[in-house]
Amino acid sequence: MASTLDPGRMLLSGGVTPGRAVLGTDPALGLAQPPVLPVLLLEPVETFMAVDPTGRACELQTELLIQQGFQRYEQDPVEPLPGWTVRRTTSQLQVCDETGALWAHAYVRPGRRWLDTASAHGQVLVVYGTLVGVRAPRGVPTAQYAAIHRAAELQTGRARGLVAAAVLSWRP
Repeated sequence: MASTLDPGRMLLSGGVTPGRAVLGTDPALGLAQPPVLPVLLLEPVETFMAVDPTGRACELQTELLIQQGFQRYEQDPVEPLPGWTVRRTTSQLQVCDETGALWAHAYVRPGRRWLDTASAHGQVLVVYGTLVGVRAPRGVPTAQYAAIHRAAELQTGRARGLVAAAVLSWRP
């Protein structure tokens, strides 16, 4: 049976994306001016690196989201992306476009403070890309991958242009 999904969305929504739900003040973000919004970090398991015509290395899944309206997360502030949402199910957080189509999902169960903050503001900062500090690098035990290491990884990903972000509406 043929799929009606476009190839880009199939690439993103085809499997579970590892994620973390953290508050904007979490030291793992390493942000000088923490957002008041809760943050959903999504880091694909597989990366698809390419070189664009200017010679810049890019990650194709991140580039797909940028084409859809996410911004390259190099500088603050991050702007809202109208129509896009973060939905909560019993076991997942899902990123959906303005038509309700699923683009990414993660088995994440946010804490009460995260949920309360999302409900109070009605928005979530979604950060997607390679090098966002969700997963410990190969060979590094998760328990040893501290907030300072996660923050350094996110800063590296941002500096290399490998991270996309958008403020999305919250749909509990």
